Amino acid sequence: MNDYLSNYKGVTIDCNPRIAPDGMFIAHAFLKGRTGNSLIEATLSPPIEPFKEARDAADAALMAAQEWIDRHA
Repeated sequence: MNDYLSNYKGVTIDCNPRIAPDGMFIAHAFLKGRTGNSLIEATLSPPIEPFKEARDAADAALMAAQEWIDRHA
């Protein structure tokens, strides 16, 4: 089970963070789905500092992904 999967406005968001070489967690999201007549498939890596906790990175990625969907869908 992937604890970092979410759905927003018909788009599946996978916010599984990436691990930096220093062990910190980098916010990262993969979006895939359909809103209205638009097919969405995108990868986001918000330009923010890495996090000590994976959940914090995933939450930041989810917020960035939802904002992206709102702007582009």
